[in-house]
Amino acid sequence: MGRLRITVLVPSVTIAGVCIGIVLAGPLNPPAGPVAPTYKTLNDVEPRIAVNATNTPGHISSTFRIAQAGSYYLTGNVIAPIGHSAVIEVASSGVTLDLGGFLISGGGTAQNAVRVNQGCRTSRSRTASSPEV
Repeated sequence: MGRLRITVLVPSVTIAGVCIGIVLAGPLNPPAGPVAPTYKTLNDVEPRIAVNATNTPGHISSTFRIAQAGSYYLTGNVIAPIGHSAVIEVASSGVTLDLGGFLISGGGTAQNAVRVNQGCRTSRSRTASSPEV
């Protein structure tokens, strides 16, 4: 009698365990539709604006002028033409400028690589290899 109970009990427990495992695991078929990425791009996390003639047009005394708050970056070396007193003029607070290892140089009379207008300056940071800005 005891042997019969074990013989019936073991398969019953095994079948019950398999059924519970299937119910808890969920379906193995993926949902219909195309597979889409679940990550965020850099623009989603930190939208940045390239410093160029389209996004940051120059002013009478500068090659590029940043007039709105935001995060900006250089896409290449920048050389100021003759007659400008600054290569990049920052005319707004709340601006982050990433030089990205590119060179900013004056083409003739430029006195400042980056000029921050009065009232816009809150802090300034440099890497060890960057010149005084």
